[in-house]
Amino acid sequence: MTYECLLYEVKDGIATLTLNRPDRLNALGGTLREDLFDAITRSAADPEVRAIVITGAGKGFCAGGDVKAMNEAKEGQRPRSLAEKIAPGRDRTLLAMRDAPQPIIAAVNGAAAGAGMNLALACDLRVASSAARFSQAFVKRGLHPDWGGTYFLPRIVGMAKACELIFTGAIIDAAVARIEAAEQEDAAFTQRRTEITVE
Repeated sequence: MTYECLLYEVKDGIATLTLNRPDRLNALGGTLREDLFDAITRSAADPEVRAIVITGAGKGFCAGGDVKAMNEAKEGQRPRSLAEKIAPGRDRTLLAMRDAPQPIIAAVNGAAAGAGMNLALACDLRVASSAARFSQAFVKRGLHPDWGGTYFLPRIVGMAKACELIFTGAIIDAAVARIEAAEQEDAAFTQRRTEITVE
């Protein structure tokens, strides 16, 4: 099966899902949401696949929602179906990722903004190039984080840092992201050690 906005390859037990809208920094528009959901469920069901890698074509991982397409839809007042309102594709995709028996790795090769950052957070592991940049850019559009951002981000960087990133939309590079995650892991380890000592 081929996809319009995603490249799918299985080699040596690894399914590589490449978001393929480089002209829009792989924004989640066109058929990309549906393509991604199908590719994840397809990979999860394949006994030959031992790991899944999600990456982006071109210079970005995923710019998040396709704001241009959102504005065009708003201007045209395209109605959304009831099913899309109560069970949006993003929720189905995230649940499919969590249900997949294989580990899912985000290979972040550039900008991961808004829903793109949260897509990376939903993966089991994140590997970032030195060109990677992360941002909870929703606040800049007056939006609330989606794609699981309010669930995954505090668990990775802690509540205070998650609030800072969500409230400011600050852009951080791969080195800073690694430090923030490591500090949260250290704090969690110290807390758990203290709990064990007290017990």
